[in-house]
Amino acid sequence: MKVELRKSMLMKRTMTPRDVRAEASRAAAARLTALDVWKQARSVALFRTLANKGEIDTAPLDEAARKSGKRVAYPAIDGGGPIGEATMVFRWVDDASLLTAHGHGFAEPSPDAERAEVIDLIVVPGLAFDPAGQRVGYGAGLYDRTLPRYRAKTVGLAFDFQVVMELPINEHDVAVSLIVTDKQVLEPTPRVGGAA
Repeated sequence: MKVELRKSMLMKRTMTPRDVRAEASRAAAARLTALDVWKQARSVALFRTLANKGEIDTAPLDEAARKSGKRVAYPAIDGGGPIGEATMVFRWVDDASLLTAHGHGFAEPSPDAERAEVIDLIVVPGLAFDPAGQRVGYGAGLYDRTLPRYRAKTVGLAFDFQVVMELPINEHDVAVSLIVTDKQVLEPTPRVGGAA
């Protein structure tokens, strides 16, 4: 089910016109930055948008964070090995334009950038989310393995059409604390027996 969902959601995102995605990205950023969880955070972790996969644009959040004096971190892969077994960390970044490809499929901070050990708010990507806070990513499990190491609020950022009624849960899946789209803010209520 997750495989088919990934394919259909990826297709829907990439088929959405670029200008529509840009407008929805700005709307989602405005919703998130208006929330107390954003205003109270002194540091945030963002993800660098994969434009070729139609991801929601995080550039407005990066700009808003820096304007309000927040420290901004981005994900990076530590060490080698297959991506499905890799360790992801967050590193502080002074300028998101300096992120570069290191062979893992997304732009990352320099390996020399300082590692972010404490983060107040982590913005999490996904292909689909449900009202319980569950998410489906690209399948490598990077965020599911990484998020439990941080005592941070987590926000799933997505286009509104990426929110579906219910997602299948695996034992290792980690739900987000909040979901923000261009049209709504959802405070998830975990399902009984679901991942926390």
